[in-house]
Amino acid sequence: MKRSAARFLSVILSSVLVFALVLGGFGVLGSKGDSTVSVFAVGSDGSGSTYTSTSSTAPKKSSVKKAKLSVTANEVNIIAGEKTTLPRSAILNIKNAGGKKTYKIVKVSSSKKKFAINKKGKLTVKSGLAAGTYKVKISVKTTGSKKYKAGKKTVTVTVNAVAPVPAVQPAPAAPVTPVTPVDPVTPVDPVTPTDPTTPDTPSDPGNTQGSN
Repeated sequence: MKRSAARFLSVILSSVLVFALVLGGFGVLGSKGDSTVSVFAVGSDGSGSTYTSTSSTAPKKSSVKKAKLSVTANEVNIIAGEKTTLPRSAILNIKNAGGKKTYKIVKVSSSKKKFAINKKGKLTVKSGLAAGTYKVKISVKTTGSKKYKAGKKTVTVTVNAVAPVPAVQPAPAAPVTPVTPVDPVTPVDPVTPTDPTTPDTPSDPGNTQGSN
């Protein structure tokens, strides 16, 4: 009778052990990470044994690939000598930028003190810059997000400072010579009609005969 009871108890404990091992494999028992389950079982002969199972429930890494930061630079033209503020979109093309973005001027080919960039990426060219071509190396850094990787890119913006074109002054108009008024034409006197010609008086025929 005692052996039957012990055997029955052993079967029950073995079932509990299997169930515990299954739960441990699924991470139901124990904490996150590696979990250990121990069960004490009694054999048919009355002896006892301890069974231990360790399972790993470490979270798997996400298989979603994050996009890398992409930055390209533009070439811009400004008027030399004048203060100019260029928006970030005019000098930089940024893609896949997640999180906080920071901007910094790393190097300028010349006249570095004439260039400044703020936290929004606006580039300011101070007044007094001489005409010429300037290479402005700018560093762009991002902290990243769930979709985008943190990154840092350095690009070179070309700034062409063009001398202002002088305004063309219109030529002065030539003075207009006043026109001398024409003297009025003196009216011509009307022509006086001549008298009609008096017809010749016919000669006396009698006188003509007498003269013979």
